[in-house]
This record gives sequence, C-alpha cells and structure tokens, in this order.
Amino acid sequence: MSTDQVVPAGRRRARVGLGRWALAAALCLVLAGGGAMLGYMRTPVYTAETRLALGPESFAAMSVPGFVSASKELASNYARYVVDTNAGVDDLEKASNLPQGSLTSLSASPIPDSNIVIIEVESPSQSDALKAVAAAAQNLIDQVNSPPAESDAVLAALQDASQKVADQQQVVDKLRSDLDAAISGGDGVQIAAARGALARAQAVLMVDQVQQKARADVYTGQYQDGVMSVTLSVVRAATVTRDSRQAAVEWGVLVGLLVGAGISASFVRPPRGSRPSYSGGRR
Repeated sequence: MSTDQVVPAGRRRARVGLGRWALAAALCLVLAGGGAMLGYMRTPVYTAETRLALGPESFAAMSVPGFVSASKELASNYARYVVDTNAGVDDLEKASNLPQGSLTSLSASPIPDSNIVIIEVESPSQSDALKAVAAAAQNLIDQVNSPPAESDAVLAALQDASQKVADQQQVVDKLRSDLDAAISGGDGVQIAAARGALARAQAVLMVDQVQQKARADVYTGQYQDGVMSVTLSVVRAATVTRDSRQAAVEWGVLVGLLVGAGISASFVRPPRGSRPSYSGGRR
C-alpha cells in the first residue's frame, strides 16, 4: 500500500489538534472574561489618603536641640489622636455629614523617621472617602494650628477629659468595693454580677484614659514652649490611592485562566500510551 494513504490521516490529526488548542484558548478567554466580570460586579472599597507635615512656626525652632526628634514623636501622637478622638468612624461620619455606615475604616500613622502623618479612610463610595479623609485632616489641622488665643478651648477640652477620667475612676472604686462586699457575703450570683459591672466600668475607664492622653499630647505639643510651637500643613491633598475593584478584576482573570487551563488540559493532552493510527500500512 502506498504511503500516500497515511497523509490524509496525519492531516486530520493535525486539524483535530489545532481545533482542540483553539477551543482551549477560547475557553480560557471566556472564563477569564467571566472572572473579570464577577470581580467588577463586586462592591468596591475605595481608600482615600491625605498626608500632613509637621513643621516649626519659626526658623528659630529648627535650631532648638532635639526639635527634629520631638517633631517625629509629635507626628506619632497626632496620628493616635486622629483615631482616638473619632471613636472608630461614627464621629467622623457625623463630622463629614455622611449617613451612618458610609465609612468602613479610619487609620492614621506617621511615616517612620519622618514628621509626616498619613490619614486613610475606606468607603464603598469614592466621594465619601475623599470627603471624610479631608474632614479628618482639617480637624487635626484646626486642633494643632489653633492660635494661642484659643489655648483656653484646648485646655478646657483636656480638663473635661481629665474630669471624665476622675469620675469614671470613682465609679470603678465604688464597684470594686461592691465586689469586695459581695465576696464577703458569699453570694455567687452577686459576685458574678459585681465582677461583670466592674469589668465594664474598667473598660470605659481605659478608653477615657486614652482620650485624655491624646488631648494632653496635643496640648503639650502646642503650648509647652512658644519657640517649639509647630504647625501642620497638607503636603498631599486627599486622593484615592487604592481601589479594591481593580484587584478583584485581576484575581477574577487569574482564577478564570487557571480554571480554563485545568479544564483544557483534559482534552488537549492526548491519552497516555496512545499511538497514532494509520489508515493503511507499508508492505
């Protein structure tokens, strides 16, 4: 038999192989597109950021020994103040005139070994995130840059926080006495109730103490020394730095490609041990 009979069978196998590869590529593209669509349909979370720089009010302050290290420490204190005075995101939503639940998170941190504070806000709404992070930055700027004539208001806020701590401390002391009395009485129910009340009061006291320290740090940083007075200024205006939708789309594409490749491997790869067949053979 002529070898010409083998050629058509080889061509058929080549066409089948190319068809399988084309089908595999199409499947991967379809699944990648579907993954991208699913990622795009997810509710995005936008991260808005602004950066504030801490600097001296006068050039004389820059010559004061320890000013640079002090400004770094103040940057750390101001970052804590942003978070501590906003009670999560509830107070920030009110200050920004946003409905409750508009924001998902608020964070602030200094850049290591610098005098720059970064404030970040996350929200499903890009405009809400920008509005809130700008409000948080402006609130901190107003507190830090308050002129000396407004020092009484800052001091009053510190005094209020200190009085709140003192009042709560009295509550804790009273509940501790109640617990001692309950233990002396030996009533298990009263002991458990007294312990629970004391634990709750101590938790409130801890929060009050943190807020008091935050206000004390701001007051001390502003007014302990006229020469060492500092100001905050915006070095990067509010801007959206991250968008979870883009990451979700990229993950969707990657997962789609991997799934498509896994499925395609089952019909593109020839069965193990298979041999090509011929429509005829040599004599």
